[in-house]
Amino acid sequence: MDTCTADSCDDFHWQATCPTLVKYMKSKLFFISNNTSVLKEPTSKNLTPEALYMIFVILCFVALAVIGSSLTAFEYAAANAKKNTYLKYILNTREATKLLDSFNNKGILREWRENLKCFCMVTNGRLLVRNSTAKNRLECIDGIRFFSFCWTVVAHCVAIYLPASKNLEEMAPYLQYRIAQILVKGDFIIDIFLVISGLLNGYGFIQSYERNKGKVSWFHFYVKRIVRITPAYAIVLGFYTTLFSYLGSGPLWPAYTTNPICKDNWSWNLLFISNFLPPSQQCMFWTWYLAADFQFYVLSPLFLISIIRWPRLGHILIGVCMCVSSLVTFILSKQFDLISCLSRIGFHLAEPAFALHVARIWEFFDKIYQKPYTRISAYLVGLLLGKELYERKEKINKVTLYCGWTVAGICMWIYFFALGIDEDSGTRTAVYNAVKFILFSSGTAWLVFACVTKQAGILSRFLSSNIFSSLVHIAYCGYLIHFIVLERYMLMYKEAETFSIVSLVILSTRVFFWTFIYSLVVALLVEIPISRLYLKMSNKSV
Repeated sequence: MDTCTADSCDDFHWQATCPTLVKYMKSKLFFISNNTSVLKEPTSKNLTPEALYMIFVILCFVALAVIGSSLTAFEYAAANAKKNTYLKYILNTREATKLLDSFNNKGILREWRENLKCFCMVTNGRLLVRNSTAKNRLECIDGIRFFSFCWTVVAHCVAIYLPASKNLEEMAPYLQYRIAQILVKGDFIIDIFLVISGLLNGYGFIQSYERNKGKVSWFHFYVKRIVRITPAYAIVLGFYTTLFSYLGSGPLWPAYTTNPICKDNWSWNLLFISNFLPPSQQCMFWTWYLAADFQFYVLSPLFLISIIRWPRLGHILIGVCMCVSSLVTFILSKQFDLISCLSRIGFHLAEPAFALHVARIWEFFDKIYQKPYTRISAYLVGLLLGKELYERKEKINKVTLYCGWTVAGICMWIYFFALGIDEDSGTRTAVYNAVKFILFSSGTAWLVFACVTKQAGILSRFLSSNIFSSLVHIAYCGYLIHFIVLERYMLMYKEAETFSIVSLVILSTRVFFWTFIYSLVVALLVEIPISRLYLKMSNKSV
C-alpha cells in the first residue's frame, strides 16, 4: 500500500517544477520518517483525455515504425529470394514480385512508400553507425558534446541528490578545497554547449553560403532547425505533462494527473521562450537551454552575414554585443546582490542556511543564468570559431600554440578559482559574473580549435573516435529525458538518503542506463524518422 503524508497530499503541487521539488523534498522526507503513522489510502488515477490523446500519438509513431520496418523487410526479402535458400521457402518470388509491382504502381500507399520507409527501425539504427564515418565533419566535436552531456547528467544528479540527503555537513570539509570547485561548478557545461552550437551553425552557414555563392534559403535555414529539435521535444514534453504521474507511486509521488505547470505554460516551451518565465513557472525547466539556443540561432544571420561580407564591421558588432552582455550582467549582479553559482555551497550545507543559499541560486538562475542577453557571448565566440575553422587551411606554429594553451589555461583558472569560496556578494562577485562567461567560452573555443585541427595530441585522437559520433546522436534525446528519469527515482524515495559517494554513483548509473534506453527509442521512433522525412521532402539526400 502506498503511504502519503497529510502534508504532501494537499493542493500544493510542489512536485510539478524543479525549484519547489528541491525546496520541499528534504522536509517532506523527514516528515515521513518522523510520522509513519500518518497514512493516506492511495487513490487510483483514471486516464485523462490528455493522457489518452498522448497515448494515441505514441501509438501512431509505433504503427509507422512497424509499417516502415515491414516495407523494408518485404523489399529485402523480395530482392534476395533468388539468392537465399531459406527465403525461397518463406517467400514465393513470383508472388512477391507481383505484389511489389502492384504496390509501386497503384494503391493508397504508392506515393508514400518511400516516406513510410523513413520510419524503419533497422535503417534508422544503421544510420547511427553510418554517420560515424561521414566525411567532412568536424572531428572531436562529437566527443566533446558527448562528455558534456554526461557531465550534465551527473551535475543534475548531484543537484537533486543533495537536497534529498541527510548528514550533508559531513561533506562540507571536502568542498573547502579549491579543486572541489571544478566538481561543484557544473554550470560551465552550458557554455561548452553554446560554443559548439555557435561553431556548428557558423561553420555550416559559411560553407553553404560559399557553395551557393551568397544565395541563402532563409525558409530552409529556419525550418530545418525547427524540424531538427521540435518533434522529439514535443513528444517528451507531452509525455511528461500527461503521463509521467502514472509511472510511479509512493509518499512523495504527485497526486495530480496532468502536470499543472505544464498544462498552463507548455506553449512557452514550443515557442522557445520559456527562459523568460521564472523557474517556478517553467515546465521541464532544464529545457531553458533549448529556448536560449534557438533564440541565438534566429539572430545568428545578423552576425554571420556581417563577418562574411564586412569582416571588420562584423567583428566590431560581435565585440560590442559581448561587452553589452557583460555590462548587463554586472548591473544585474550589483542590483540584486546575486551570488554567481554553486561555488560557496560548502558553507551552506546546514539548515536553514542551505535553503536560503539554494533560494539565492534560483534567483541568480532567473535573473542572469537563463537570460539570452547575459549568455549570448558564448554563442558569439562559437560563431567566430566556426569562421576561423572554415577559413584555416594549415596548422598554427608551435609558439602560437603554446601561447594559446597558456591563455586558455589562465581563463579556465580565473573561472574556477578567482572568486573566493567564502565570498557571497559585492563588486568582486559582480565583476566575476560579468566576465566569467566570456573567459570560459574563450578557453573552450581554444580547446575545440586545438582538437579539431589535430594539435591537441592524444586528446584529439581520443575525441575523434567514431564511437562518439554514434553516441552523440542520442545525446539530444538524452538531454530531454534524463531529468525525467532522475525525477522519477527521487519521487519514489520513502526516506531521506544518508549521503555517500556510493549511493550517488549508483543513482547516476541508473539514470544513465535508463536515459540511454529511452533516448534510443525516442531517437529511432521520432527524431531520426522526422529528420529523414524532411530531407526527402526537401529533395535532399540523407
